Amino acid sequence: MRKDWWIGIALVLVAVLCIWQIEMTTPLELESDPGPLLFPRIAAIGLLLCGLGVVLSAKKEKLSKKLFNLQAAVLVAALIGYVILLDILGFLISTLLFVAFSVWWLSRDGEKKLVPSLVAAVLVAGAVYYGFTEMFNVILPRGVFN
Repeated sequence: MRKDWWIGIALVLVAVLCIWQIEMTTPLELESDPGPLLFPRIAAIGLLLCGLGVVLSAKKEKLSKKLFNLQAAVLVAALIGYVILLDILGFLISTLLFVAFSVWWLSRDGEKKLVPSLVAAVLVAGAVYYGFTEMFNVILPRGVFN
């Protein structure tokens, strides 16, 4: 089995978790408006289809000695932690922490520096927050600051 297969399985699991969370949400129902859950549904279904495509297209190979990829496993754990922290700490702080950790974790071993990771996190989180709140008028989770 290739690493692609495991990544595909992780994508399918994340997509199933997203779909489950979307279906647990009760949005406002408007007459002709598909509602605020349309885009998340489309994105989750797209993620599910991509994950299934990766799983099905992975070529069968000899079982690798290294089945467990620490870097991917830590990122999946960080993503799960991010989803959990969204309700507790809110979007801005959770996103800052997640992006800073992800950039730091994915950088080369000799180049793992905290300052560039924090700068990237502030830029990404700020841009996404501004875009969704000001341009799309989306209310993002505030967590304890509610």
